[in-house]
Amino acid sequence: MFHLSVAEQGAELYAFMVRGTEIQRSGAIPEALDPARLFRPEDTGPDCELRVLEALHTELGLSLPPAASTVPGLMGPVRRG
Repeated sequence: MFHLSVAEQGAELYAFMVRGTEIQRSGAIPEALDPARLFRPEDTGPDCELRVLEALHTELGLSLPPAASTVPGLMGPVRRG
């Protein structure tokens, strides 16, 4: 499962949750963060994690501390189907 919620001044702008093959959405999600683009059935966990982290950095300027890159499966298992 993966959940993203983006808010400004306490008001949610957009959000999505991916659980298996089910995607729940609300608001206008930017194309760069489209969950169907980020979470592909053919991906391995590391491929998906890297794509999500790169998209979050590009779109929202988010990043992880350097030590986090040494933690295997930091985002937890990403399971499809």
